[in-house]
Amino acid sequence: MGSRVVVSTVLLVILLSAFSAAIQAHGSPQPFPLELGYGLTTLTPVSSGIPVYTVRDTLWALSKFNETVSIVLVPPNSGATEGRILETGMPVPVHKFSPSDNEGTWSLRLFFNNQQKFMIPVHFIKGDDHRPMLTSSLYHLQDEGVITRFDITSVDVYDEEACLTTKQTEDLAVIHLPQSIGVGDIGIRKMENNLILSTNASFNSPLTFWLELYHPFSFNVNGTTEFISRNMRTATSTPILISSRGESNASLDWETAPRLGRYEARAFFQSSSGLYVVQVRILVPDQESWLSMDSCQLTRVNSSSISFLTSLRGNPSTWPTRLYLMYRVFGVESTSLVSLNLKLSKITLVAEPWQVPVDDLRVRLEPNLSLDQYTSVGGTIYVLARSYPMHLNFSVAIGSHFVGAGVVDFSMPYTVKRASLSVGKLSVHILNQETPSAGVVVKVSDSYNETILKATNTNAYATFFVPAGTYNVTASLEGQSRTVQVTVSDGSETDLNIELPTTTPALPEAPASLQGILVVTGAIGVVVNVFVWVVRPRLSR
Repeated sequence: MGSRVVVSTVLLVILLSAFSAAIQAHGSPQPFPLELGYGLTTLTPVSSGIPVYTVRDTLWALSKFNETVSIVLVPPNSGATEGRILETGMPVPVHKFSPSDNEGTWSLRLFFNNQQKFMIPVHFIKGDDHRPMLTSSLYHLQDEGVITRFDITSVDVYDEEACLTTKQTEDLAVIHLPQSIGVGDIGIRKMENNLILSTNASFNSPLTFWLELYHPFSFNVNGTTEFISRNMRTATSTPILISSRGESNASLDWETAPRLGRYEARAFFQSSSGLYVVQVRILVPDQESWLSMDSCQLTRVNSSSISFLTSLRGNPSTWPTRLYLMYRVFGVESTSLVSLNLKLSKITLVAEPWQVPVDDLRVRLEPNLSLDQYTSVGGTIYVLARSYPMHLNFSVAIGSHFVGAGVVDFSMPYTVKRASLSVGKLSVHILNQETPSAGVVVKVSDSYNETILKATNTNAYATFFVPAGTYNVTASLEGQSRTVQVTVSDGSETDLNIELPTTTPALPEAPASLQGILVVTGAIGVVVNVFVWVVRPRLSR
């Protein structure tokens, strides 16, 4: 690939030099009288830049010469040519580029009365041929999340970004309403040239909505190897009236051939109070769908590897599924996709019959061939498997004391299972001088001296879900503590009130300087008493 790019670049320099000389030979201060573009609305003078084309693009030409022009488009390695007759002021589609076309610098030759006078270099890029090598190198569970790491090998691309998506964000672009006209959002799904709008919002008044898409196009600066980028409108949706929640349809009219890559979407809301515009970034990964880039985990690629930490606390629709790598080569946008082979599952342990998560007990999964790794946080077990179906045995303990076991079966990944535990509910209420006391440390110990610690909440309660048995409950606050023994039964709720002991607060110790003063004062008092009661009576005799 590298040698082909070098050869194409050398050829481009030669053709650009020829074209620059041709423009100078044209000798007019006016723009060169030929326009090229990607469609009827994108035609621009070649003297302001020659469009760079990619697969599915159509080269359009518009002559402003005062005579008929014959044009011939020649591929880099000769081969079949394609010709058209240009009449003044009449735009003509010259060639639609296909995957079978040769990448490189094509030459657009202009003939007048069967004599060639000008040759314009046209660059054709196949983004897929420059696709970076993207491989997943690490999947690792960490607490309540999963770390995914990818290695990237890039050669001649730039402006790389990576977008990690979930099932919830796939194939959906979300537009949030301006606060001036309502509250909520509009979700838009793309199905080829049709849009399905799901409105989940309330409006101050009915409004008209439409969408415009803008995409960066690359142009070669005449006579140089420099490329510039211009953001050009590529598509517009038909305006529709929206007044309430629900679904509606609109069509998307393309002004150029749809390209893959990053777009700027401008959403227009026309209401009685005025016109409002919301701008979002959208990724078009294929010809059938798109997604909002602000709804994925987005990072710029600045090294040979990238990593993501994604929370698994939500439902499986929020777990990672795909990684899109976006890049440019010679100004042409393209994308690369890796589907994550994450065999994730989750087990939530719940207290029977309350059906609330159990976070007081330690959980352990028994090793088996299907299990790769797991983490346990607050009564929830996050599982990364090697294969499915998967049969898991788990054990439950207070500290190191085994208190129960269970079984969970998974038939497929991205699944959440609930496992019920038969336990009792112990609610401890702490009073300090008959006043409810928050922040008191409560320790529950079983007969094996294994303990569970919690602090009372703002209502002065600490709640524990533990297996049936007898426990010592100790409440401690600022050096005060009290221990009460209680028996808990499975399926039953036990309420326990603990009054912390009251103690008389000790008087504060006087500082050293004050102690010295008191000693001197006491000594003076002793001397005065001796003088008054002993010395003075003797002197009066």
